[in-house]
Amino acid sequence: MSETVREKGKIKLVCDGDKEAIEKFAKGIVEKSDVFDKDCYDSYLEALMDNMYDKYVIIGNKIYEILEYEALGTDCDFFDAQRNADGTISFHVMFYNGGCCTSEAIEQALKKLKIYEALGAIHVPSS
Repeated sequence: MSETVREKGKIKLVCDGDKEAIEKFAKGIVEKSDVFDKDCYDSYLEALMDNMYDKYVIIGNKIYEILEYEALGTDCDFFDAQRNADGTISFHVMFYNGGCCTSEAIEQALKKLKIYEALGAIHVPSS
């Protein structure tokens, strides 16, 4: 069942490369967790996305690890992200999960962050 969700947390870029590099990285994670079934998945990346979506976010050729996660109350949709001094990125999103998923919401927040950084904004305001 779809519903509006509000999520806040922190992610860290753990892999940035071509398709082969992210598949190799996914293989290392998946083999440790024992979720890969060669009869069910064509790739380790697919197994990672299906089974560990609460721990990793895949956007393009980048894999982010979710370091902190909190589900909050709902009021309206927004997609916010902020860079931290330690190289991580904090996210705070709220959305109707029948329209997108957490990965897509984080992707929207990162796009918004990139636009504000390009404009030279110090703080990304909430939508």
